[in-house]
Amino acid sequence: MKRWVGPIVGAVLLAGLVHVATVFAMPYALMSVVMRGTVEKAGGANTFLHVPRTTPQTQTVVRSSPDLAYSSCSIDLSGGPVEVEVNRTAAPGIVALYNGNTDTIWSAGDLVMLPEDVVLTAPVRLFITRDQADRSPPPGSTVVTLSSDKALLLVRRLAPTAEAFAAVDVERQSDVCQAFTAEPGQS
Repeated sequence: MKRWVGPIVGAVLLAGLVHVATVFAMPYALMSVVMRGTVEKAGGANTFLHVPRTTPQTQTVVRSSPDLAYSSCSIDLSGGPVEVEVNRTAAPGIVALYNGNTDTIWSAGDLVMLPEDVVLTAPVRLFITRDQADRSPPPGSTVVTLSSDKALLLVRRLAPTAEAFAAVDVERQSDVCQAFTAEPGQS
């Protein structure tokens, strides 16, 4: 029996190490796959991907809601800061930024139905950077500083009907996710 103690302890330790490695690595691996897919489908990083209306035939994410219009942008700061503008007059929505291990870095908005006489007018403006010191963000922008070069922006807008989705789809075509181009010190 004593000769089995060493291999059993070794197997338990190895299983424990594999478990811990998997728990820590899995979020990064999953997010890497999602960001790579977004870049491929959008035609590049820092470009919005507007997903068609969710149906059982078009659903690519488990349990995505048919009442929401989804847009995403794979953020890459390796070339410098990225500016984002998300319009929201057509429908309420949530804008969220996730880092490489799926943690939420920043979010704003809600999906509460507003009375018809209430209109959202101000877009969400973000200035996403690794180091804000070398650039001046555009006026009205919220500065979000990342600890890495990669992140994923996800926008979910309320669109419970085909008509609402069509209105959101028109509006989201003017959303911006792009490398920041202003010279340092200029807005």
